[in-house]
Amino acid sequence: MQSFSRFFLAFALCAVVGLSALSSTGCTRKNPGQIMRLYAEAPPGAIGVNNPIRTIRMPITGNEYNIYSKPIAFEGDIIDINLYRVELGYCIGMDISRKAALRLTMINPGWRVFLLVNDQAVGVRQFDTTSFEGRLYMFLEIPDDEMAAYVEKLRESCMLVQELKKSQQ
Repeated sequence: MQSFSRFFLAFALCAVVGLSALSSTGCTRKNPGQIMRLYAEAPPGAIGVNNPIRTIRMPITGNEYNIYSKPIAFEGDIIDINLYRVELGYCIGMDISRKAALRLTMINPGWRVFLLVNDQAVGVRQFDTTSFEGRLYMFLEIPDDEMAAYVEKLRESCMLVQELKKSQQ
């Protein structure tokens, strides 16, 4: 019985030392600061049986929209994001995965697509086509003087997510 106690004590001591060594090895994982997802507008009168409906509010205009709560594109589907200056102001161009592009083609023309960052609505685009090549342009409700820095943060998060995806394959 005494040898069993010594064995158990030695085993417990080794386990504690081993776990503390593992926890201090610096196995840190970078966390993308901005989680970007695309959502489809729920048309008036839609009943979200398999995909519940929720209401979002745009930050500057205050416009409210109903969207389906399941995203049509997740953070890993957004491959790259860039800032563009057009006649109407700044917009972003998002390169998205083939799977997300296929899901976007299922949206009826005239419905809107929303970009939510960390679950906050920041961008909207009325979808006007049934064919889609993989780059989605969208205006954001972000003040112009903050736009470049904001999009750079989105881009950094996007690149980090893509790196994490590659490391998991």
